[in-house]
Amino acid sequence: MLIKVIYLDGSSGTVRSSALGRLTKEGAIVAFKCTEGWVEVRRKHNPADYRGPERRVITLF
Repeated sequence: MLIKVIYLDGSSGTVRSSALGRLTKEGAIVAFKCTEGWVEVRRKHNPADYRGPERRVITLF
């Protein structure tokens, strides 16, 4: 099955459904089309990259 995708440069194309997971993990696509509409692919945030102050509070009872 072919799925419509939008690449990082704004161009569009179709890819096999078997390749969709790999392209998503690699960050090679911005969005893909499914039956409900377009799905925006967002990169996962890596907490190790955060350089600000620690804001979590650990409370022990």
